[in-house]
Amino acid sequence: MAKTVIFDGVLKGSTDKSVWLKIFEEEKQKIINLIPEEHLLLFDAKEGWEPLCNFLETDIPEVPFPHSNKKQKRVNRTMIRYVIQDLFILTVAVFVIWGIVALIGYPFPL
Repeated sequence: MAKTVIFDGVLKGSTDKSVWLKIFEEEKQKIINLIPEEHLLLFDAKEGWEPLCNFLETDIPEVPFPHSNKKQKRVNRTMIRYVIQDLFILTVAVFVIWGIVALIGYPFPL
């Protein structure tokens, strides 16, 4: 159902990123035109707590605004772990092959 609504409907079946961005901007403009300015916050997380808290009429927290993508960091750490693991396996495989070749008496050029 989500595919039908989002991909086939909103994105009009397109796989082109530039079309997606154009559609996003069109939809965003529709919302901007629909919602009264005093009830709309166009928020960029890079701006931190201040515009968000001012809009919500609340105090600014004393903790830093969360700005890192923890999921992406976790994905990067996982990828690094797999690369290291693959390199270790490759190194072991090279030494095993080298040992087998040495056992069968293949002359290594030095």
